[in-house]
Amino acid sequence: MKLYKVDGVKWEVREVDGTPWPGKDSEGDTCYENSHYRHQAGAWGKLAAEAEACIQINARMRKHLRDQLAMLDQQDAEAEGAHTRAMKQLALLRDA
Repeated sequence: MKLYKVDGVKWEVREVDGTPWPGKDSEGDTCYENSHYRHQAGAWGKLAAEAEACIQINARMRKHLRDQLAMLDQQDAEAEGAHTRAMKQLALLRDA
């Protein structure tokens, strides 16, 4: 039977031969209800939903990483200031 397989790794829908759950497709993969569809519309809808979820997750992750980078930049600035002050104090103590 012709089925439409959603591949969330290669981000594609492709036609395969197979039998619905618990069968296998022509690529040797199990035909799950959420990965193999009898109609193209269902497969493309699933791929669109998976892609949208991925984009949203990546957007949240990018925001988190930007926040982390900003925190590291702030820590660097504070550490550089402390280093400068410490080096000046050490120079004054050596000169005394």
